[in-house]
Amino acid sequence: MAEEINNKDISNDILNKIKCDKICPTPKWCFVCKNYASWLIVFISGLIISLSLSLMAFLFISHDWDIYQLESENIARHILVYTPYLWIILFLLFILLAVYNFNKTEDGYKFGFIRSIFTGLLIVVILSSFMMITGLSSKINDNFRQDMPGYKVLVRDRCDIWDDPEKGLLSGRVQEIKNDEEFILNDFKDNSWQVRKENVKIIPPEFIIKEGGNIKMIGRICDPCPVRTFIVNTIKPW
Repeated sequence: MAEEINNKDISNDILNKIKCDKICPTPKWCFVCKNYASWLIVFISGLIISLSLSLMAFLFISHDWDIYQLESENIARHILVYTPYLWIILFLLFILLAVYNFNKTEDGYKFGFIRSIFTGLLIVVILSSFMMITGLSSKINDNFRQDMPGYKVLVRDRCDIWDDPEKGLLSGRVQEIKNDEEFILNDFKDNSWQVRKENVKIIPPEFIIKEGGNIKMIGRICDPCPVRTFIVNTIKPW
């Protein structure tokens, strides 16, 4: 009997507290919206994580590591200059954001830490591989270079390596083939070059130079020439 009285007293105290402090119950729709918002953030974070991973992989694979000595003094400096810090930072930040918001979802706790990490990694690897295979990573990187101010400074790629004719590295689009030994090339800064072959080596040997095609070259600038001229001895497809 005494216990029932105590329970009633506690209930009355709680009710009085609610009335005095004007406490209102949180509507169910608030919890529903919060849950959907957390899942939306997880979804968007997953896309950015996948994009970051695919771009890091693309920049690494497309990088011409075999000619680093022509561009940099040593391999350590070359790696420091061409490491995509922007995508690494975004990759790590959005992993933390995804994990935090996943734990905030209504059902997130049910998956378990190991299972959640494994499933998330699997999805990210699949999406990143899809972006790489379809060429989406390359297109996104090119669009960022063209349209996003400051991107070229933050993320350096093979365009920067092959845009240094003073060091014997030049790339661009073949505009006109004059004859077997000469052609006109527009580099990616829209400068026109007259290119002359000199004991040229084409890699791979079956590659055919065509008008409108993008190529990269190793050679030297012809200083005495009256027009902007590049003497090439190695040609590769872009």
